[in-house]
Amino acid sequence: FPTVAPMRSACVHPVFLRKLVAHLVAEGHDADSLIAPAGFTWEALLARESMVSFDQARLIVLSCIQAAGSPTLGLHTGRAVQLTDLGVLGLLLSCSANLREALSALNRFSPLRSRLWHDLLLYDERGAWVVVEPAFPLGDIKAVIFDHFVAVLSRIFTTISNGPLDTVRLEVPWAPPSWSDAYRALAGTVVFNADRMAFWIPNVTLDRSNPNASRLDYLE
Repeated sequence: FPTVAPMRSACVHPVFLRKLVAHLVAEGHDADSLIAPAGFTWEALLARESMVSFDQARLIVLSCIQAAGSPTLGLHTGRAVQLTDLGVLGLLLSCSANLREALSALNRFSPLRSRLWHDLLLYDERGAWVVVEPAFPLGDIKAVIFDHFVAVLSRIFTTISNGPLDTVRLEVPWAPPSWSDAYRALAGTVVFNADRMAFWIPNVTLDRSNPNASRLDYLE
């Protein structure tokens, strides 16, 4: 694969990489072969707790893209993420009273899990925008990372709000692909050729009660 300029502060959480590789292993691919371009073994990646440099992560992602041969790889792996996969952050989200509270926690503490994104939230009187804006250029793996992250966000929205996302709007910054139905599964309305990747969530959805909320756990 071609090289990119090194980015000292750019890094990726290993869970994202493990999800990609595990998905392909389930389809019959060899984990060590997928990871080899980055100099890892599957055993080492499974045990890793620290962040992975963007340069190494990029090589693993490109290897997975090549092996998958599917444009929906990121969407599929993102939808498979559970709150428990997000560690302490996932526990905090699950204890939130509603989606508004969960998104505030996500915006504040997500740098503990990923340094990929700028602040996510923009509020106004009608609701909130959750804007997916990378903190550094993602280059040739941008689409897969964007797809994975918006699918994770959609999963979080559904879990915390405990209801359909028919009031939620997803804006996608590229033309509708032949697999556009995979995006339409993430929100009630999907708009392509937008200026940015972003969700719009109205107040009615933000304030819908989370039936699994624990105020004591959240405050602790």
